[in-house]
Amino acid sequence: MSEAKAHILAFAALSVPISATSVVISATDAGGVALGLAIVFFAGLGGWISGGIVVRYARLAERKKREEIILSR
Repeated sequence: MSEAKAHILAFAALSVPISATSVVISATDAGGVALGLAIVFFAGLGGWISGGIVVRYARLAERKKREEIILSR
């Protein structure tokens, strides 16, 4: 799987709980503070997941580069 596909999959996976949380907050008339906290939480979660994807694919690219250097000798 490519890095772009991993980001798309992560976005799709996070959109479901974000939508469900927004609907629940709106249905219960919880107010703007609860919605703001939910947005901040999911933004942080999305950033953490996205950072993990970037780090993983950077490590894979680095490993592939090292293998190519070793095999070229």
